[in-house]
Amino acid sequence: MIRVERAKVYFEVRKGFFKRDIVKAVDGVSFKIDKGKTLALVGESGCGKTTLGKLTLRLVKPIEGRVFFDGLDITNLKEKELKEFRRKAQIIFQDPYSSLDPTQNVYQIVEEPLLIHKVGEKKERVYKALEDVKLIPQEDFLGKYPHQLSGGQRQRVSIARALVLEPNYIVADEPVSMIDASSRAEILFLLKELQAKKNLTFLYITHDIATAKYFADEIAVMYLGKIVEYGNPQEVIKEPKHPYTQALIEAIPEPEPKNKDRLRKIIGGEPPNPINVPKGCRFHPRCPYFMKDICDTKEPELKRVEGKREISCYLYEFRRDY
Repeated sequence: MIRVERAKVYFEVRKGFFKRDIVKAVDGVSFKIDKGKTLALVGESGCGKTTLGKLTLRLVKPIEGRVFFDGLDITNLKEKELKEFRRKAQIIFQDPYSSLDPTQNVYQIVEEPLLIHKVGEKKERVYKALEDVKLIPQEDFLGKYPHQLSGGQRQRVSIARALVLEPNYIVADEPVSMIDASSRAEILFLLKELQAKKNLTFLYITHDIATAKYFADEIAVMYLGKIVEYGNPQEVIKEPKHPYTQALIEAIPEPEPKNKDRLRKIIGGEPPNPINVPKGCRFHPRCPYFMKDICDTKEPELKRVEGKREISCYLYEFRRDY
């Protein structure tokens, strides 16, 4: 359904009147998502996850590489063709507080994509979309404004807005990070239910690797514009191979009280500035396994090591005992 080939997305940042810097938000990334499946894109804030999600929707354009949707190259589509493509591809934004227009009621919010794309049977489609996200009876919600809804209800309205055009592909950008814990499982279960019912393809963007285990069919771990590990979520979480993935697993809260004092391998520092990307492996300034004259000289490639498992790390090549 979705295929990205060595895509690069750079942003120009002004630094004074004459000087300009380049932010390498996405830097040579390739992946694919099969129809009806979910790829979880995991990483810290600022690693380029959301930019990569927007790239698959052509909300941003790559400076290099190509993006395919169901076999169609969407990289350089003209405006008319792009509008037709966007009926088939939608996004659920992270923050339902800011992504919903506070001056519109629920009916107007869900109806708006139908107006933009000149789709008929508006009332029937709006009612069906609200039924799909379990906002029933619909009459109780149609006239309400976002401030009159709970966080979970707002996010359900966002999902209904994405579903109303009956798309094939949805980017879910941290869809549960801004709502209370009691509603998170319900929203994720709802998305899985909708996927099974409508054969939807998802790109699930999250910083919470624990939820990816239950929601995704495959997982890609991203660091500073690059994918550093790729594979089956169960395998990646049970036996992470890249040091960054190991650090993400270690950061998951410990639910068992008797294990609360166990020693954790927490990495220090913050991700480097994407304007000044470190030479060699991008993770080496924070890596506990840093090998001088290897990790800081040449950037490792993402290589397949077993099955669908791919890793971008010299440790796997030079130190099998780590």
